[in-house]
Amino acid sequence: MTQVWSLIGFLAAIHGVLLGTVFYLHPKLDKRKRFYFSLIIIPFSFCLAEYSGYWSYYLLSYPHLAFTTISFPYLFGPLLFFLTREFIETETNFKTSDLLHFLPAIIHLSLNLDFYSNTSEEKEQILRLLIYSNEPHFSSLFYVMKFVLLVQAFTYIGSSWKSSAVLVRRERQFLRFLAVGIGLYIIQSFFQAVNIYLSGYEFIFQLGATLVISSSLMLYFITYASILN
Repeated sequence: MTQVWSLIGFLAAIHGVLLGTVFYLHPKLDKRKRFYFSLIIIPFSFCLAEYSGYWSYYLLSYPHLAFTTISFPYLFGPLLFFLTREFIETETNFKTSDLLHFLPAIIHLSLNLDFYSNTSEEKEQILRLLIYSNEPHFSSLFYVMKFVLLVQAFTYIGSSWKSSAVLVRRERQFLRFLAVGIGLYIIQSFFQAVNIYLSGYEFIFQLGATLVISSSLMLYFITYASILN
């Protein structure tokens, strides 16, 4: 059964990458808007592909692909903020101070740099310990960073939701739908961490299936909303 919804996740991820690429290359769309939109959709699709890969076990064959998207979710909130700003302000310039929005993603990536320096065999052993064992072996820092992600994401989502109120109905709905999609993904990811902390891997299958299927549906709905807009 896991192979079925892993395949669903892979197909949706391919769809998302194509969607982001098409919008980025579309000559008639606003350059900055399509840039930020693509920077949300394409990394999100890669996150979905990697997550689906854990359930299909292909990452054990290609361990160097493991955890390559682990810090991407920390980008979604700031990118949503920048996209919303493009809709509201007539002229915007990316300032050096705007880089501070990406500090949580940089910190999270730096905390996991040790993993990337391991050999293929060492990475496979870590994967078997963390993902494919019967008991979780995550450090307390893993749970802390999941909470930080939840707070960070919803701070930006709340800001985007409030700011988009001044936009016309079509633009407002598009941004809020995107915000809801990001929020659902972050919430599900957080509850997976809570489940692992409280119950081990008892409900991991149900939560994993829910995350993959809902994220896949979100990509298809975003495609529909994007075409309408």
